[in-house]
Amino acid sequence: MMEAEEQQSWKTTFYSKLPKVELHAHLNGSISSNTIKKLITKKPGLKIHDQMTMIDKGKKRTLEECFQMFPIIHQLTTSPEDILMVTKDVIKEFADDGVKYLELRSTPRGENATGMTKKTYVESVLEGIKQSKQENVDIDVRYLISIDRRGGPSAAKENVKLAEEFFLSTEGIVLGLDLSGDPTAGQAKDFLEPLLEAKKSGLKLALHLSEVSQDFPFLHPSETSVLNRLCRLGTDYIRFTEFIEQYTGHVQQQDHHPSQQGQGGLHGIYLRAFCTGLDSVLQPYRQALLDLEQEFLADPHLSISHINYSLDQVCCPDNKMLWNLLLE
Repeated sequence: MMEAEEQQSWKTTFYSKLPKVELHAHLNGSISSNTIKKLITKKPGLKIHDQMTMIDKGKKRTLEECFQMFPIIHQLTTSPEDILMVTKDVIKEFADDGVKYLELRSTPRGENATGMTKKTYVESVLEGIKQSKQENVDIDVRYLISIDRRGGPSAAKENVKLAEEFFLSTEGIVLGLDLSGDPTAGQAKDFLEPLLEAKKSGLKLALHLSEVSQDFPFLHPSETSVLNRLCRLGTDYIRFTEFIEQYTGHVQQQDHHPSQQGQGGLHGIYLRAFCTGLDSVLQPYRQALLDLEQEFLADPHLSISHINYSLDQVCCPDNKMLWNLLLE
């Protein structure tokens, strides 16, 4: 028993000290329970205490209850000051976990009641990044402005304009755009026009595509068309998610998208598979993750360069808040 506890303690220390790169951090999905409680104390009139089952550690909760956190977070983050505090807390917590490079994603939104606009929302995120750097938090942070599929093409165009503006004025802090949100809302082709505009402006793109299978093993034909159109504009990296039915050791693809173990031959595009699914999607990966853990444990002095050489995928948690709530 004692030996098992010591082994677990050693693993925790090792993983904590291991320098990390986090490329898939949605701001609202990365808020900790401690930050949520701080926000609640600022807004006692919301009477959210009856929903503490979803927040308190040690409470049993369903997956549905975890996802109900997002409407609560929107109620709690209605002012630029709220967004600033959340951004700084999220950055600090990632840094404390050993993350050295972080790409935050968040969809700008306005709140009539407080006067917060999409622009002041973005400015608050950027101020949080700036203040964290001034306070010597040991992490390099970039920001992708998100397009929520549920907002439709009109809102997408607004966010592209914002991204273009801040791309030019933030010296590389705003890198580009993230297309995300409910994968069943709309189709990728609905957003082709604003995405093409963003690509022509030099913005990097992170595209969530085919997160549900819909009987297609890789990309829905309409989304394949979107990807082809974007690829023809240049050779910047495009990150996108996909629904993987079973672990095969390499990216599933259709014949006209050649790739092996994540390396894409189409116009120099690197196809990087992120695990964005829930338990039913994660299950096929469990043995691979256990094997990887054993590789780490077999050589505690494994260098980062060796790890980079051994791994052809970047594994990042999507919405760490949800996973923390499920595991606590």
